[in-house]
Amino acid sequence: MEHEYLTVGQLAHMMGVKPRWVYGHIANIPHVRFGPKTIRFDLKSRQLQEWLASCENEPDAQHPPQTLSIA
Repeated sequence: MEHEYLTVGQLAHMMGVKPRWVYGHIANIPHVRFGPKTIRFDLKSRQLQEWLASCENEPDAQHPPQTLSIA
């Protein structure tokens, strides 16, 4: 099986979020650890593809979009 590993920063960029958002949701995102500090996401894995599809279909209720208001 072929793998295409992304870093936290690459996944965050692809999703349009900050890396800290990815770290905050790491328990829910399919990932691989290569040691205690190295986290990678296999873009070709079925589990990650399904997770990404679910993000597009179901917005994160705990992190709704923020609206800026000018007072």
